[in-house]
Amino acid sequence: MMREREAVAIVVADKSGPVDFRLDGPVFGEPIELTIEMKEGEARLLRFFLDQPPFRP
Repeated sequence: MMREREAVAIVVADKSGPVDFRLDGPVFGEPIELTIEMKEGEARLLRFFLDQPPFRP
């Protein structure tokens, strides 16, 4: 069984509203940017699988 490589990040909002998150290109081969709506003091665990092809909607 092959184990996938993954990246994990914890994001904590210091105020309510949108939080911009960016992973630099060396992690996935290209920059990844996302915006998460969060409340003040909320924390999120983000888990990214590195061996997956990029999602293209």
